Amino acid sequence: MCVQGGQFPFATQHKVKKWLVRAIYATTAPLDSWQVLLKPSPSLSKSHFRMPYCLDLHSDPKNPLEPSIKQPSMSTKITNSSVEQPSSSSEIPDLSTDQSNSTYAGIFRNYFSIGMDAQVAFGFHNFRNHMPWIARGRLANQMIYGGFSCTQGWFCTACSCTKTRGVKNDVRLFVKKRASAEWEFIYIPSNIRAIVILNLQSYAGGRNPWGHPGARTAEKNGYVEAAPDDGLLEIVGLHDGWHAAFVMISALTAMRLCQAAAVRIEMSGDRTAAYMQMDGEPWQQPLAKSMEPPTVLELVHSTPPSIMLQGWRGVHNKKAKRREKKKKDKSKKNKTKITNKIENENK
Repeated sequence: MCVQGGQFPFATQHKVKKWLVRAIYATTAPLDSWQVLLKPSPSLSKSHFRMPYCLDLHSDPKNPLEPSIKQPSMSTKITNSSVEQPSSSSEIPDLSTDQSNSTYAGIFRNYFSIGMDAQVAFGFHNFRNHMPWIARGRLANQMIYGGFSCTQGWFCTACSCTKTRGVKNDVRLFVKKRASAEWEFIYIPSNIRAIVILNLQSYAGGRNPWGHPGARTAEKNGYVEAAPDDGLLEIVGLHDGWHAAFVMISALTAMRLCQAAAVRIEMSGDRTAAYMQMDGEPWQQPLAKSMEPPTVLELVHSTPPSIMLQGWRGVHNKKAKRREKKKKDKSKKNKTKITNKIENENK
């Protein structure tokens, strides 16, 4: 059996058929689309990097990257969750008029991440492209992926200094909140090694790193209930592989950073490259030095929205209806038992 070029063994063909039938009976729902605008540092030549298939040259003059504003430098200090004024603040060149380098654009609908998780995915992606005959099965892929996770330090945090490997050293995060036109600097803790930006609450096989904030937490931080068509992105941080593993089994939630209507990321520092992935496609993005203009990435809402399939109905939902009916019958029996017991006690 082959679906869009993918081959499936006989044992899993019935599962593929089941999901295709579910898609036929599914209902549609709106889904936000987000445009990614990437402006490499002017100090980097095109020979230094190879862009992924998900990004193309951006040639629309009506929608350039927004001009940069005066922003905190990499040495910005944080005290009591507030940003102090940096000792030296330099203005980055206006990206809407700067023609020294190209701008790349793409669309994502599920998630965007930067950091160690993308680095592991990039290593596995390259290995599979160079030796596809080894990575041919699910078990083999999981073993290879686990090997890259351990060898690159995603799980072996104790063997490396977490603070020096945190994304804070090379990444500055700015967001626009809903109904706001100003960029707001977001502090990234030093132990965060991966930043995940979610549109759908479905990351790494359907997990929900954002979780469900309590009423008090939501009121304190201004969170609203996450939805795929709310015009907001949920931004979370992962400490290391162990933290991510507990998030995958829903034992913990990722560190919630904020919700945003637009995101701006500036990257430069001592590292030679940053690792990113967009809807599962990873790539390596070369970086400029700290004193040079940074690589700038912006995520902005794109129109019109997309459409996704949500749920299914008909004969294929009979099992769920039976389970609900059993629960109702059981609750009714319990209620009758309680009432009978009360009546007997009163007598």
